[in-house]
Amino acid sequence: MKERRKAERLKELNEITISVTSEEKNIPKNKFLYNNSKDISVSGAKIQSNIFLPVGTLLQIDFKLKTLEKQITALGKVKWLKVLIEGKSYEAGVEFVDIPSEAIENLNFYISQMTKLHRTDLTHIRNAAKQGDADEQNNLGLMYVKGNGVPQDYTEAAKWFLK
Repeated sequence: MKERRKAERLKELNEITISVTSEEKNIPKNKFLYNNSKDISVSGAKIQSNIFLPVGTLLQIDFKLKTLEKQITALGKVKWLKVLIEGKSYEAGVEFVDIPSEAIENLNFYISQMTKLHRTDLTHIRNAAKQGDADEQNNLGLMYVKGNGVPQDYTEAAKWFLK
């Protein structure tokens, strides 16, 4: 599937707290813990939750980003939902709405800094893999399988697994 996002995104697991702000039936209004974001950009995030969040649900999401000492709060609207395990685990695409400019600046800074760090790690992994480091060859193969820091490419992954 072709990527449609225009903003740079960071594929990284971060702990989040979700509060439902819209009047949705069958969804409690309290905060839900044990959720996480799988990737994030300044325009939205992919989140994983243990509650069913119907498309159109308005959420307040508090992000605890790993290396940023601030918590970032954003309002978002569920754009799509995928059932991972019926009744237990769901993945949702959330588009941010009415996000304060300070939060956008913090997200931009965090994403750009972490992306630079990931590129440095990728350069190190790729160089070690090319020099025959079996662990790094395996790591690079896994990165290609998952599309983590590189485009998802099963053929390229297989090359690194078979070296």
